[in-house]
Formats: sequence, C-alpha cells, structure tokens
Amino acid sequence: MQAEVYTAEVRGTQAADTVEDLYVSIPAILGGDWNLREVNKVPFDAATFSATNYATLTVYGQDGTTSLGTISVDAVSDVAGTKRTVTLTESVQRKFNAGDVMKLAITMPGTGLAQDAMYQVTWEKMREP
Repeated sequence: MQAEVYTAEVRGTQAADTVEDLYVSIPAILGGDWNLREVNKVPFDAATFSATNYATLTVYGQDGTTSLGTISVDAVSDVAGTKRTVTLTESVQRKFNAGDVMKLAITMPGTGLAQDAMYQVTWEKMREP
C-alpha cells in the first residue's frame, strides 16, 4: 500500500533587508493526522549570497514557535530551478492535523539582494492504528 502524501506550494518574493512569513496548510477536507516529510526551496532566479547579503529559511512546527530546521545561504549561489531541501529535526511538532497552518519564515538581511522562490511542503498521512 502506497503512502498518501500531500504537497502544498507557496511562492515568496523577498526584497532585500526584509523578513517575510509564508503560511501553508493541509486542506481540512483531507482529514486525519499528517507528518511533515519535506520542505524545499526552489529559486526562480539565480542569486549569489555573501556574509552580509544572505537568506535564511526557517520551518516552524505545528505550535508555530518550534523550529524544525533552517537553510541558511551565505557565500554560495542559488541556481535557478535547483531545489534546496531543509534537514528537518525529529519532533512531535512535525505532526499536523488536516486544517492546521504551518509557518515558513524567510529572512533576507542586507541591502543588495532580492529573490523570488517557490517553497514546497510535503506531508505524509499517518496510518490509523
């Protein structure tokens, strides 16, 4: 039996020196409990980061305050269309109920960079006992 998965995508356009919160959810109509499986960032454009112009993506758990993982990009380049996957920590906060809302926080300090990206969030439905 294959696992039931649901992927939500949200687009974020970050300007230089900003913080943006994005929100995604599992539609309530799907019902049940879901485990957060994967979060990806896929930039639409290339960007070269530095120690002063960088980007951080933080994934928050079901409670909205527990960090489940981050991608911090400095002194490297993002290639358009190439995904970066967040390494998620094991936590009870990875469990979401259908209808719950999850927060992604994107920070772009500095004055010289802006970026447009798609954020993909995948959950796997938890089996009933």
